Amino acid sequence: MKNNFIFSLTTFILLVTSACSLLEPTRSTPQRETRDQSTHGVGSGEKGPKKRLGILPFLDLSSRPESLKQQSQIRFVEELNREGQFSGFLINPSDLQSCPVLNQEYDLKNCSRDSQKLGYQALVEGKIVDFKIKRTADSVGVIRKLRTTFEATLKLRVFAVRGQKEVFNTVKTVTYSLDDVRIAERTTADQFIENNPELVEKVIIEGFLEYIPQISKPLGKMNWEGRVAAIQGEKIYINVGSLSGLQVGDLLRVYEEGSEIYDPELGTAIGKAPGRIKGTLEVVSFFGHDGSVAIVHSGSGFKENDRIEIY
Repeated sequence: MKNNFIFSLTTFILLVTSACSLLEPTRSTPQRETRDQSTHGVGSGEKGPKKRLGILPFLDLSSRPESLKQQSQIRFVEELNREGQFSGFLINPSDLQSCPVLNQEYDLKNCSRDSQKLGYQALVEGKIVDFKIKRTADSVGVIRKLRTTFEATLKLRVFAVRGQKEVFNTVKTVTYSLDDVRIAERTTADQFIENNPELVEKVIIEGFLEYIPQISKPLGKMNWEGRVAAIQGEKIYINVGSLSGLQVGDLLRVYEEGSEIYDPELGTAIGKAPGRIKGTLEVVSFFGHDGSVAIVHSGSGFKENDRIEIY
């Protein structure tokens, strides 16, 4: 009798332990899928001086938290700079006199008018086009299989400031699928997944980061350049510095501003022709966040806003 009681008690404890372990939700590793719906200019670029990119505030015309756009933009710039080919800067809209949002996107041609003076070779626009959460689950039963799918549709455009043209435009769909097993819970108990800000942020941020290797090729075809910011005595201050890949001792060609060239048939601006070479400058030190100080190596007649290139 005593042995039967011990056996029954042991069996009861094992059953309770097994039941408790089953009540713990089991979650699979998120499965990600990415689809590029349209592409203009993808590939890997060549190494060289870092191109200065102005990153406009990301767009999201929904009611999602403002912090989501901000974190996406900050992480994008951090990874862009870590990649090594580019030097990305967050643009404060107040730095640009005219940069309107028309039809839910920036008028990049207008935005670029002041960007050249700030030393940007290109402008980058990121936009959260849509974000959906889909759920499929067994409607009845104590043990329910649940799949939650997070789908983000993102868009990135890159506009070449000097060439006055769009060099990259891609819409990307990033999907994360998460499988759960829930026991003895109502469907409404899974609502917390939809409101999980960390996972939503992860889907959107990682989707934008996937654009970085894609924009390397079109940006690699652009010439590196900067501008003369100020002249004080023998010192010439330039709006690009060590973050943009300059080193002490580098020689820089200086060009006067070229004239605008227009298509004779369409009447639209094609771009500016190269101006006359005025001479060369030598980098002697750096200042500020990304500026450099140079002295005259050859030539004369240098003025503010003169364009510079690596010699």
